[in-house]
Amino acid sequence: MIRWELSPNARRYEWAVAVLAEKRRMRHKVPPSITRIVESKPALFPWLQFDLDAFWHMCRMRPVHFGGVGYIPDSAIADYLRLFQIEMGREDREDFIRNIQVLDEEYLKVQSEQRKAEEDADKDKNKKPEARPQRPRRPQRQGS
Repeated sequence: MIRWELSPNARRYEWAVAVLAEKRRMRHKVPPSITRIVESKPALFPWLQFDLDAFWHMCRMRPVHFGGVGYIPDSAIADYLRLFQIEMGREDREDFIRNIQVLDEEYLKVQSEQRKAEEDADKDKNKKPEARPQRPRRPQRQGS
């Protein structure tokens, strides 16, 4: 499996997007430095835009089961190329398939993290509050 590492700028951008989302969620003021980082995101290389558009189209073809969503099947990739009558050389086709698979891995990782966070939130919400400890009762006096 190919392991893709994010560049420092990409990690910084992802961090800024996360901070921006959290600040907005909490209705706090967003520092201008965070806004500048988010707005400075580089455009996607034009030759990768095709792969990204194809990925989002094929996301609708992925199997859904009780554990969540599955990988985009290879047959869906072949169907996509056939549907849109896309002719590619062997090398370009291999690059296209690899790019779809890398995007799919990341997508499923994010889906898994979100599902886990939702399950944890549900557990916390359904958790019964702890009972307060009871004070020992004083023995009652008997009449003298």
